[in-house]
Amino acid sequence: MNKHLDPYRAEQARQRRAANLTRRAAIRKEDAALGDPIRSRPTPFIESLQPSAPLEALKTDSLNHYIKKDEIERTLERSKWLTEPITSTSNSENETEMLQQLQAQCDKANEAMASAELDPERRQEILNQQKEAQAAIGRIKKEQEQRQQHQTQHDNAAQAMARIVDLNMGSGKDRTRLNIQRCIEEFGRHNTDKHLAPKPASTQTRPREATDVPVRSGPDTGSSEVQIAILTAKINVLVNNVRNKDKHNKRNLRLLVHKRQKLLAYLRRKERGGPRWQNIVDSLGINDAMWKGEISLS
Repeated sequence: MNKHLDPYRAEQARQRRAANLTRRAAIRKEDAALGDPIRSRPTPFIESLQPSAPLEALKTDSLNHYIKKDEIERTLERSKWLTEPITSTSNSENETEMLQQLQAQCDKANEAMASAELDPERRQEILNQQKEAQAAIGRIKKEQEQRQQHQTQHDNAAQAMARIVDLNMGSGKDRTRLNIQRCIEEFGRHNTDKHLAPKPASTQTRPREATDVPVRSGPDTGSSEVQIAILTAKINVLVNNVRNKDKHNKRNLRLLVHKRQKLLAYLRRKERGGPRWQNIVDSLGINDAMWKGEISLS
């Protein structure tokens, strides 16, 4: 120990350092209790929004290019019907039975032609019947080949359409569009009004008179819940792709986080912590750090 160092001052410095370390640990513990101001807590809905999530977790019939699964099935069935070749028989069992009869007729004619006791007129009649039977057999086989070729072309077209509308073949924009649609369907008031209770009544103001609520003309795309869900989906994707020197996306991330903070504070104040607020918190994994206090992104 340095003999010129005052022991009293050294003890004071040690005590100040210990107090600072204790305070730092307490602040870190409080911050950890508040949660991450950017990333959501893992929930089933949040996990399904990730780009790496399997499409089976989406629980939706939506495909790429704004197409529904039932729409493409109906379109393929109609296209198959429109391009189907016109044939004399449409039943494969009837064709098989007819081929057997014609083949038996040909065999019988061959046996009759082998006989030397036939007169020329009877021989010519049997020969004409044999030619007609062979022509009918050729026509039926040709129709079968046409139908088989048509079925092969239809299967190829169906596989091509399946690849075109497959979200696994799409880009990140396609996945984001589907996530936005899912947020609208999950948190839009045209659906949540059916199973969520209204917000608690206020004790500060007098109750208003009952008024007729106008009929909603379409899906809810602008309420605070929907906007918060859409911003959360965008933030979770952006925070996983932002890089160290990516100043533009850092600014975009900061704007999205602060916009979500304002909407969260507004929704909690308006709904008074009611069912709509709890639904958002539980489904989107909202932490207190996302709307309480100041958010600083370093």
